[in-house]
Amino acid sequence: ALTAYEGSPFAQSVLQDSARVQGWFLVTSLFVLLLTTIVIIHFIRKFLKPVDILRKGTRILGKGNFKFRIRRITPDELGVLMMNFNEMAQHLERKNKEIVHLRELDEMKSQFVSIASHQLRTPLTAVRWSVMALLEKKKYKQLNEKDILQNIYMEIRRMIDLVNDLLQATKLESGKIKPQKETIELRPMIEKIVAELAEPIVQKEIEVKIDITSDVTIYADENVITMVFENIIANAVNYNKRGGKVHISAATRQKDTRIVIVDTGIGIKPQEQKNMFSIFYRSEDALRLRTGGTGIGLYIAKRIVLAHGGKIWFESTYHKGTTFYISLPKSEKGKNRK
Repeated sequence: ALTAYEGSPFAQSVLQDSARVQGWFLVTSLFVLLLTTIVIIHFIRKFLKPVDILRKGTRILGKGNFKFRIRRITPDELGVLMMNFNEMAQHLERKNKEIVHLRELDEMKSQFVSIASHQLRTPLTAVRWSVMALLEKKKYKQLNEKDILQNIYMEIRRMIDLVNDLLQATKLESGKIKPQKETIELRPMIEKIVAELAEPIVQKEIEVKIDITSDVTIYADENVITMVFENIIANAVNYNKRGGKVHISAATRQKDTRIVIVDTGIGIKPQEQKNMFSIFYRSEDALRLRTGGTGIGLYIAKRIVLAHGGKIWFESTYHKGTTFYISLPKSEKGKNRK
C-alpha cells in the first residue's frame, strides 16, 4: 500500500506539508528562544543596574566627593540599600564639613596667635622703652617726660584697640553676636562718626560731604552696625591724600537702603582687591602708610553686614580712590515702618 502511494502527488503533498511544519516549528522555536534571551538580558540588566550605580557611588565617595546621591531609588531590597547609601553619604558629608571647619579653626587659631603676637610686640617694645627712659632720667635728659607719657598712652591705646578687634573677630566667628535690630535714622549716626574723626580730617584738610536726607533709615543693631561705618569712613580719611575728598551718600530703594562712601585716596591695587575682606589682610600701601592697623576692620565689617542680611562690596582705581557700597534692609521685612 505504501509502495503504491510512493511518488504519488498525495505523498509528495504530505511530505511538503511535513517539511513546512518542521520549518515553521524551527523558526518559531528560534524566535521564542531569541525573545526569551532578550527578556532574560533585560531583567539581568535591570537587576544589575542598581548594583552598578552603588558600585560607582562607592567609588565616588572613596575619592572624597561626599555630595553624590543616588537619584532613582528602586522599589525593592536594592532600593533600601540605595537609601542606606544616601544616608551614609549625607552623614559623611556632614562629618567632612565638621572636619574642614575644625581644620580652618585650627589654622585661624595659629594665625590668630601669630598675628596677635606680632602686633602686640611693637607697642609693648615701645612701652618698655618709654618706661625705661622714665626710670633712667639721667641717661635720657634730652627727652621730655610729657612726650614719653603721651607715647605710653598712645601705645597702650593701640594695644587695647587691637585686643578689642581680635575679641570682636572671635565673637563673629563663633556666632555669639546676634543683632538686635530696629529702625535707625542714618544721617545722625554718620554725622557722629565724622565728628569723632575731626582731628585727622582737619590735619589732612579733607573735605567731607554727607549727602543723606533725614528720612533715610536702616533696619539694624545700631551698636554693631556703627562699627561698619566707623571702619570704612576712617579708612577713607586715613588713606586719603592731603586735601582729598570723602563723599557719603545714601538712597532708599524698594526693599533696602544703599550707602555709598567715595574717597579720593590711594586706592587698592587690582591684584590685592580680592583679599581685602580676608581676616588679617593688609595691602602693601596700608602697611607702608599706617603700620598700626590690624587687618581685621573690613573682615568684621563684612561679617556684620552679612549678619544683617545686607551686602558690601567696593570698586577701586589705584592712586585715584575707592568707592564702598553697603546695602542694608531699610526696615523689617523690607517695608518702611511708620
